[in-house]
Amino acid sequence: MRVNLYGNVANTMYMLAKYLRLKGIEARLIISREDAARESRYSPFWEDPELGDLPEWVHCVESIHLFHYWMPQGKELVHQLADCDIVQVSGLGPVWASRTGNPFVFFASGGDFNVIPLMKTGTVKQRMWTYLQRRALHRADLVLYGPWQEGAAIELRLGNGRYFPPFPIDAQKYRPTSAQTRKMIRGQIGGELILFHPTRQIHRYENPVPGVINFPKVNDRLIRAFATFLNETDIDARLVLVRVGPHVGQACYLISKLGIESQVIWLEAVEKEVLVDYYGAADIIFDQFSGIKKLGLSLVGREAMSCGRPLVTFFDLEGNREYYEDPPPLVSASTEDEIGAAIRRLAQCPEEREDLGRRAREWVFKTHHWEVAIDRYIAIYEEILTRNV
Repeated sequence: MRVNLYGNVANTMYMLAKYLRLKGIEARLIISREDAARESRYSPFWEDPELGDLPEWVHCVESIHLFHYWMPQGKELVHQLADCDIVQVSGLGPVWASRTGNPFVFFASGGDFNVIPLMKTGTVKQRMWTYLQRRALHRADLVLYGPWQEGAAIELRLGNGRYFPPFPIDAQKYRPTSAQTRKMIRGQIGGELILFHPTRQIHRYENPVPGVINFPKVNDRLIRAFATFLNETDIDARLVLVRVGPHVGQACYLISKLGIESQVIWLEAVEKEVLVDYYGAADIIFDQFSGIKKLGLSLVGREAMSCGRPLVTFFDLEGNREYYEDPPPLVSASTEDEIGAAIRRLAQCPEEREDLGRRAREWVFKTHHWEVAIDRYIAIYEEILTRNV
């Protein structure tokens, strides 16, 4: 079986291609030269910085824009994508995959499914992308999306959609940090209790698109809850944030206003290899607090749990019962009060933190480890190819 993957949002297609190849599938990632650059967060180097060069199965093309739809660059991309048995895409990949004549699968990564195809206003360019993406999704052999995106599937009136299988993660790579590395990082950060929040700073959308699901991280709730915690306790705590996202400036202003600058540490965007060590050095990991119905785990959440650390994030248990046979062991929180309660509870009980982290890693191995999870994607390809014979 030959599989071409395109639309490397958050390195998802790179990781799928890598795991498929480990299972003996002839998978190839097609990526723009811009995204393939070492400094890009969508680059394979970001996920695997130890790479000397791109693997031979990663094929670079020029960046593709809307006007290329009718031009040779667009036709060349379609030609490259068509050289396989089945195509899997994210982002705006369906627009190009739908022109190959090959069976293709769409993997929803976020706005490519619950924003772009649902926009009813915007510039001529935006409306054109909306039209092309919406049409392409209906032409897909299968559309894979998360439970929280079910409303978008209903709005789009898709008859070719289903929930995507748990996304594979390398639980050997995302592992507990060594005692020596943990001690070194904790010494650099300082403090008795370390809270790590690696999620992008997206407090809320100031101009949400009417009629579509917007997905803010609502990071400001954590910052306020942390400030309240500091005022209520004599524990010497640190909050570690990553300087990524459109609302970093707002976060800095809020931190200054609350008078907690000395307890907040900012990291620049770091490669995954470094991120793993910070996961392991922290006492508690925090992700997002959006409160969206049926919302499950993000990539950050899965990575943190795989590293054996307790996770505090919003997770809709009822909305995910049919998705996960066994719910993930985590602390769900959305409001400022809930986040504060989670901090106080876990800060006061290191035994619970260790137990929660241990069970989290066991759960990831059972549910998301690539050797188990990738077989579900292979089964989908085989199902579609059998159907198209």
